[in-house]
Amino acid sequence: MKKCWLLILILTMLLTMVGCGQKSAGDDTPDGYALASVPSTDGYALYVPLGWTIYRDRERCGAYLSGVADVSVSVSKVESPLAPKAFFEASHSSFMSGTKDMAIEEEQETTISKQPAYVVYYTATVREKAYGVAQAIVKASDTQLYVLTAKADHTQKEGQDTTPYQTYRSTMANIIGYFALSEITSPAVPPTFEGTAPEGMKPAANSQVLGCHVFVPESWTILASDGYVSAATSDGTNLQVNEIYPSEHTSTISEYFSALAEQYKTMFDSVLVVSEASTPEIIGDCPGYRYVIEVTHKGIDYRVEQMIVVRSALFDSAAYLLTFTAQESNFDTHQAEWQQILEALSFS
Repeated sequence: MKKCWLLILILTMLLTMVGCGQKSAGDDTPDGYALASVPSTDGYALYVPLGWTIYRDRERCGAYLSGVADVSVSVSKVESPLAPKAFFEASHSSFMSGTKDMAIEEEQETTISKQPAYVVYYTATVREKAYGVAQAIVKASDTQLYVLTAKADHTQKEGQDTTPYQTYRSTMANIIGYFALSEITSPAVPPTFEGTAPEGMKPAANSQVLGCHVFVPESWTILASDGYVSAATSDGTNLQVNEIYPSEHTSTISEYFSALAEQYKTMFDSVLVVSEASTPEIIGDCPGYRYVIEVTHKGIDYRVEQMIVVRSALFDSAAYLLTFTAQESNFDTHQAEWQQILEALSFS
């Protein structure tokens, strides 16, 4: 089941520095950024640029920039008694499986939230593709570390003066600079909802959190409901709901999905687009475009259905991306629940 939890990362990542202007977890959100974590339950504040898609699973949270190949950030908690730099050096073999031509550009032993930390920028080739990586490792306790990793494609594209890594390196520095530890003070609080939930369902997000009402079956566990939604079943089948935004790279729904599909090809062993929306469905009184993908990850087959719900006549403002992921063997079991979730979505 743990393998399936990893596929809550379906819209995401591979890997994710020295920043300026560090803020404490209690400070206001920086201008142009959004809080991606829940400090009171995660133990840290992670801020990412507005417009990035936020995700989380049981072991990490992070974000990525839709429509731009391989630009992402994530934070994981690991068990280790080592100091941050010693952990980085000792874990190279496991972190860098399949990595070659690694070159450290900049490194520094410092502090984050008054805790020992090690930050490092490096470039490397992973599976024959060049990446730039920015990483911060922070001592959380005697036996725990937080590992923040940002990475981006470091391939020179024709007609461009810089690689994506060079373009977003300063953004990575800001993310590190704003990263702060916090005290874990409370468990996750379920969203409130004034009204009657559909029979057999419970609220996972209200319109004040996400701009829409999201409901999931009562048996599902809500993992996150703070600017985005993450919920899952006991077998790892899961739902993600994010706001998405058009960009200079994706001005239509089709272009947006094509960009996602290209990202998936760098993340999974195999990717097959089974169907692409030709006509919209009506989801919450808005047009919704359904896409179906089959992927293989570490020998396990998954089926992914994505619904892009557009609230404006054109894809020129925020829309919603709902992603339903299940192991192929579990998909039929939960397909009716997925349809229930779509039918219950509302913007009123």
